[in-house]
Amino acid sequence: MNSANSKIKWGIRRSLLLAMNGIIIALLTIVTYVQISFQVKILEKELERRTVLMKSVLLERGKTLAATISRQAENDIAVFNFSNLFNNLNNLVAEDRELHYAILMDKSKIAHVHTLNPALRLEMLNEPADNYASKQVETATCEVDLDGESMLEIITPLYLSTNHWGYLRLGFSLKKLNHEIQASRLEISTQIQSMVIRSIAIAFVFVCASSLIVLVISTKLSSPIVHLTESARELAKGNFSASDDIEVHSRNEVGVLAETFVEMSRNLKDYSQNLESKVDDRTQELSTTLENLKKTQNQLIESEKMASLGGLVAGVAHEINTPIGIGITAASTLADNMAVFYESYKTDSIKRSELKKIIENSIRNSELVIKNLDRAAELVQSFKQVAVDQSTEEQRTFDIRAYLQEILLSLQPQLKLTSHQLDVNCDDSYTVSTYPGVLSQIITNLIQNSIVHGYPDHASGNIKISVKIVNAVLSLTYTDDGNGIEKDVLPQIFDPFFTTNSQHGGTGLGLHVIYNLVTQKLKGTIRCESEVGVHTTFYLQFTVKVMDEL
Repeated sequence: MNSANSKIKWGIRRSLLLAMNGIIIALLTIVTYVQISFQVKILEKELERRTVLMKSVLLERGKTLAATISRQAENDIAVFNFSNLFNNLNNLVAEDRELHYAILMDKSKIAHVHTLNPALRLEMLNEPADNYASKQVETATCEVDLDGESMLEIITPLYLSTNHWGYLRLGFSLKKLNHEIQASRLEISTQIQSMVIRSIAIAFVFVCASSLIVLVISTKLSSPIVHLTESARELAKGNFSASDDIEVHSRNEVGVLAETFVEMSRNLKDYSQNLESKVDDRTQELSTTLENLKKTQNQLIESEKMASLGGLVAGVAHEINTPIGIGITAASTLADNMAVFYESYKTDSIKRSELKKIIENSIRNSELVIKNLDRAAELVQSFKQVAVDQSTEEQRTFDIRAYLQEILLSLQPQLKLTSHQLDVNCDDSYTVSTYPGVLSQIITNLIQNSIVHGYPDHASGNIKISVKIVNAVLSLTYTDDGNGIEKDVLPQIFDPFFTTNSQHGGTGLGLHVIYNLVTQKLKGTIRCESEVGVHTTFYLQFTVKVMDEL
């Protein structure tokens, strides 16, 4: 698109106007919301206070009335004047607008007065409210639902002398109370609506005022920028005198922009006058730069080779640490056994069984030291072979299952710190000629990878190693049931220095070294399948010389 013909689609004035109005509306919305929320809480507390007060007034009135009537009822019951008691309770219910019913029953729940249903007189009452009332030993209250209308029932035990006779139950309607509560809620809603309307009106006034202010300010700011824009359009068309009528009156950002634009216009005018000479000069500079880029490219190629070699060296430093560490641990254990033996020897308190145990441990630890130091040398030699991409290490013939057991034995100082179960599935008849040091390093790296990444929380797990040989092709399957590998990182696991455990010292070289050993040293293939939380499985295939073919 030609910049000289482009149009401004979103002006400064419009942007400032929308931004300021948006900010003001947002602030007013927040303030209004906070104010209304605060007022609603105050009004709700007031409603709750009113409700509690009205209920307490009704309750106190009911308890006072119940106490008065219960004393009269006890006197009438004492002289068996139930007819007078019946008339008094009926008259009381008829005269008191809030008293809805009165029930007099003995402690066997036999009704003697029932203003709601006189036909129940001398009948046993078995409704839930009747059963609740018969369990009270002192004045109590409860809410009862009567034909969809809420009632507050006050239960007063009646006594003749000290003997419990029965109960007087007075039911007060909560209809008036609920009506007053609803009226209070309506009043609160009206007040909230008034606040919202008032807030909207204030917001409208603020938005109009801010729009006017922003319009004035944006017009003042945008006028010189519009002038600069028109001059830039003329300059883009080749009119280098377009900036002659630009005058700088201020030292603010717009003034500095105008001054810079004028200077740029003059420079462009100068450049246009001697363009050919400048093109020659730039061509020469570009030729020199291109030559320098070619030299830099060659240097980068050499640097990349050195970086690759450095990666192998880093791998040696990383991988050789395991056998040397195991050797040091075994040597330390051997030294501790000898120290114990020497102390027992000086005191002449050593037993034959203890001596036997010390000798057996010393032999086992000595073998560990020798095996791991030999394996460290094999690791260095293996990395050396990968670096020069030429196999010079001598092959040897060995029993695969026995050698795998030796590898696992050498890793016991690490494995005994875990509760993992290792299972080796390999035919005892497999005897081949290949590189044992490479195989040892591959198995060691895989097990270490499982311990560090597959079981980071030291959870117990199962590790299985399966070996099969078909037509001189050895297929090794390694599986653990640890955390698994995320699907999105699975394609990167063999990349150098790629690790998901860098915060705990991971270098990202373990699987990369395995990949190089399998593909370069053994001329084979390796792939990985994983399901998060289920398993991680490595499939290795490479050619070997079977004993029958030698």
